[in-house]
Amino acid sequence: MNTHSLTRREFLKASLAALSSAALPAFVGDYPYQLLAPSELLFRPSPNLIIILSDQLRAASLGCYGNPEIDTPNLDRLAAEGARFVNSVTTSPLCSPARACLMTGRYPNKTGIIINNLRLPKSEISVAEVMRNAGYLTGYIGKWHLDGMPPRQYLDPGWVEPKNRQGFQGWTAFNTGHVYYNGHYYKGNDPTMLTIPDGIYEPDFQTDEAISFITTNAGRPFFLFLSIGTPHPQNIGRDLPPGGDYTFPYDADSLTLRPNVDYPDLAAVRQEYADYYGIVSNFDWNVGRILTILDKE
Repeated sequence: MNTHSLTRREFLKASLAALSSAALPAFVGDYPYQLLAPSELLFRPSPNLIIILSDQLRAASLGCYGNPEIDTPNLDRLAAEGARFVNSVTTSPLCSPARACLMTGRYPNKTGIIINNLRLPKSEISVAEVMRNAGYLTGYIGKWHLDGMPPRQYLDPGWVEPKNRQGFQGWTAFNTGHVYYNGHYYKGNDPTMLTIPDGIYEPDFQTDEAISFITTNAGRPFFLFLSIGTPHPQNIGRDLPPGGDYTFPYDADSLTLRPNVDYPDLAAVRQEYADYYGIVSNFDWNVGRILTILDKE
């Protein structure tokens, strides 16, 4: 476990060194002004890169951050084998602005994405464009939320035109929504809305798609972004996970509430905890499935 405290300067220096083989664009001030053409790149053996993004996963709900009551062995493994950030903050605790920051490395006042449901300008340079121009195959799975407001929210999570995908080539995704059973998505460049098969939990389906992407492209450099909607509260109904390898739900009566809980119906709060913990454990189970295939490949 790496517990070294990095300064911002050290972190940026280390990050740029690690990404140097990915042919980063040249920068003038805030704005990248050039992306290198493939013919200009110096190719070398490059590691595959996978980003797994959860939605509203609290640090206090993970074993590696000291919670003894939740079962998250796979996320704990990532923390033990890698680096864990213990003093970091978001530039904006809101979905679209935070995603735009993650995609571009730029603050909300620079990208213009200061609230939800705005479209990320095509002039912004995303990490996918950098990786694609470095010879990587890029793929995106799950919730995007950088393409404005869907025209029929809750009925259609939103088709994202290829020109608005900021450099992602593979696509099993949608713009925005949290419907975890019988949810909709789009595949490739076909604007036909598809439905996840009946009875399959959306995060499990998305992880299946991620595993397929990994195994299909194991022989070449790839950059995969897996954006799973859980453990974000369900916006429609209570779409609880099937459990994976876990007994679900957790025993609500045995859970310890955080000290700042101030709500008269503590039984209801404990049930919310139990449901949330079960969803977190399902997310952890899916991360474990990806780690298993990576170990195998």
